[in-house]
Amino acid sequence: MANRYEKEKLKIVGKNYHKARVAHGITQESTSEELQLSPSFVSDLERGKSVGSIHTLISLCNLYKVSPNDILYPLIEFNINLTDSLLIGFNSLSETNKEVIGEMIRVLNEKQNENKS
Repeated sequence: MANRYEKEKLKIVGKNYHKARVAHGITQESTSEELQLSPSFVSDLERGKSVGSIHTLISLCNLYKVSPNDILYPLIEFNINLTDSLLIGFNSLSETNKEVIGEMIRVLNEKQNENKS
């Protein structure tokens, strides 16, 4: 039986699954269909009632376009620097938003280079 601390961490992992799914604009129903999981299992994962397998974690991360670190954050303690967190955030964006950010970076670099001259 999981202790209270472990249960709280699992709830946070569930919230991380939920946030990743919603951010990617996918419903629980389409997630369950896409990965051939039961809708109740997807719901259990998001409520921290079920842990799932490593295969499920990888499949969901690929579907939601997030890193396992984004999902497992409270279970795995690691030091993350600004560059890593920016990359994680960037990788979770849609392709359109990645293009927008890329263009913004290009414009900022141009302006910075103009200011140096």
